[in-house]
Formats: sequence, structure tokens, C-alpha cells
Amino acid sequence: MRTLFRSSFALLAIAVAGCSTEVAVSPQGSTVANYKHNPITGNTTMTGDVNGDTATVFHAINASLDSLGYFRVGQDTSKKDESYVYARGVKDVYVSISVTPSQNPGQVTLSVTLSSGSLPDTQAIFSAVISRLPGASR
Repeated sequence: MRTLFRSSFALLAIAVAGCSTEVAVSPQGSTVANYKHNPITGNTTMTGDVNGDTATVFHAINASLDSLGYFRVGQDTSKKDESYVYARGVKDVYVSISVTPSQNPGQVTLSVTLSSGSLPDTQAIFSAVISRLPGASR
């Protein structure tokens, strides 16, 4: 009985923790982001450091979401050096993107979360944002 309980607990812990892996988000593979899937909520999050400042990345996010067909429903720029953009997509997919300071000079941390659980869609948004940043090869 004790072994069954421990095994069940171990499987539950693995399921709740999800998994995290590094994923290339540019064709050249120069930009790598950390991808995480939350099995409880079904959300996927891709996080990585990108070159630029908060304002530049914020504008790249807005242009990227518009070009990909997402409808921006809100934004928060009230905190210094932090920006948040919220959008909706087809089939009511919820998108949340944040730009926060990075520990690396000249970079900010970009985080893209999708409610659909789709790695390709998350990767497409992340890649579209970095392709619109100055110095990105298109």
C-alpha cells in the first residue's frame, strides 16, 4: 500500500511540474528560448532574453501581433522598464506577453504565454517579435 501511494505521488508530482526545454526560435538558431508547458492549465510559455530596450520590444510586440492576426485587448506600461500586452486569437486563444529587465546588459526578457498549449504558435509569436527588432536578419 505504501509503495502504491509513493508511486502515485511521484507520478502526480511529475504531471504537475510539467516540463521545460530550450527551443530555437530563429531560423539561424541564434536565439534560444526556454519553453514550458503547464499540464494543469494547458498554457505554454516561451521565455528568453532578446536584444533591445523595453520600448523597442514593446513596439515590436504590437506590430507582430497585428501582422499575425491577433486582436490586442489590453496593455500595461505603468511600471518602469516593464510592459505587458494582452491579446486574443482565433478560437478565443488568450495571449499574454511581458517584457521585463534582464540581468544581461542591453537585453530584456521576453515572455510569451498562450492558452492553446501550442508550441508552434508560441514559437511563431516569439520569432515574429525578434524579427522586428533592429539588427534582426529578415
